[in-house]
Amino acid sequence: MKIHKVEPNGDVIEDTVCNKCGKSLRVKISSDGDYHIIGLEEIHYNGYYGSIYDLERRVFSICEPCLTELFESFVIKPEVWDYSSGKMIERMEEDESDG
Repeated sequence: MKIHKVEPNGDVIEDTVCNKCGKSLRVKISSDGDYHIIGLEEIHYNGYYGSIYDLERRVFSICEPCLTELFESFVIKPEVWDYSSGKMIERMEEDESDG
């Protein structure tokens, strides 16, 4: 979720915070103030006909630790793909169970 924060010096900055834990998704990458967003900055979920969220649109953000926690809670793990090769990455838990 995008918010505006007032710094101690009076500057107003825009930040993106995790809707689950409330922590910032901004990570400082240089001494000159450059930042990266680590996590999912803006997720849109549309409830469709028959859903309990029918006719609703929910927009939220989630940080990487909360996203990792979510993935680990899945009974069926999500597929993981490598962008550079376009191939699915083997998951450790599958490799360990085979041997």
